[in-house]
Amino acid sequence: MFGFDYLHENFLPQSKRKFGTFVHPILYGDRLIGRADLRMDRKNEKLLVNSVHAERGAPGDKEVSSEIRQTI
Repeated sequence: MFGFDYLHENFLPQSKRKFGTFVHPILYGDRLIGRADLRMDRKNEKLLVNSVHAERGAPGDKEVSSEIRQTI
């Protein structure tokens, strides 16, 4: 959908995961430009970012990276 392939990898063996356990798409404007593997540390009440992956053709400037970081 929207040119974005998504597979819920939570139930795959770790060796077969491409992006992570709980990957969420990153929406920037009207485009899906990446995905982030997020995990909630409930004990410390913090959202942890395990990894971030850019999609092909995603903007790569520091302004976009900064906006995504601030939003997360």
